[in-house]
Amino acid sequence: MSSLATSITPVDQLVSKLMIDMRLYFGLDGTTSYARLETMRGQYVLDTFYAPIPHKWHSQYRGIFLDSGAYSAWQRGETVDREAYADYALSGEFDVVAGDLRIADANPDQTLADTEYLRRLGIPAIPAYHQGEPWEYLDHLVATYDYIGLGCTEEVSTGQSVTDWLYRCFWRICDDDGHPKVRVHGFRFTARMANFPFYSVDSTSWAQSEGSPSVASISKKYPWLLPLEIGDLVIKYYSRLPRCTRLTEPEQTELF
Repeated sequence: MSSLATSITPVDQLVSKLMIDMRLYFGLDGTTSYARLETMRGQYVLDTFYAPIPHKWHSQYRGIFLDSGAYSAWQRGETVDREAYADYALSGEFDVVAGDLRIADANPDQTLADTEYLRRLGIPAIPAYHQGEPWEYLDHLVATYDYIGLGCTEEVSTGQSVTDWLYRCFWRICDDDGHPKVRVHGFRFTARMANFPFYSVDSTSWAQSEGSPSVASISKKYPWLLPLEIGDLVIKYYSRLPRCTRLTEPEQTELF
């Protein structure tokens, strides 16, 4: 048994509605220092294949979403080794595993092939739909899977065009009452929680120097706080952000 004791912090009660209505996976931004790992102990976290969380820490989190690190690999001019990624996914305790392993040469057929390869091994992999791919592919995912991802690269993940794209996605994903027919994960779409009924999203901005709030900004203002106390402040911030429960017209999207 790990020497790291699992404990539920007082903030857990405050954010219970966030965890029930939407899972927010906090990415560690490639840092696996003790302080960073400790900050989100007891919460949902995003692990990544290119900078994995030590296995002894897996039991310290409420749940873990495994990302392939395809975007980081693409930035370095590399590719994700599918077999090595599968081995890592099988070695840990993951709620969800990203099934898309490619950026530069990504295409729907390859994404599905990679996803199904992982699922045949018993890995809870989900396919992803990316901006620019055929709408028929999204329709196929909604008809075939009960959990899918939506994402786009950083260069096109800001601005009104992405908002329009997300509305078009959810119009196809949701039923006539505006409720999603499948669970949807938003890759780096924390800022869109108020507009779209995601089941889960992930965020690394809290771990970056320019995030709001961020570990760096909180530590600078309150240098005496312990890592877990910093994490509590970050969680409180995100728990108070509005979240969408049903998609209607853009100006009428229901929030709680």
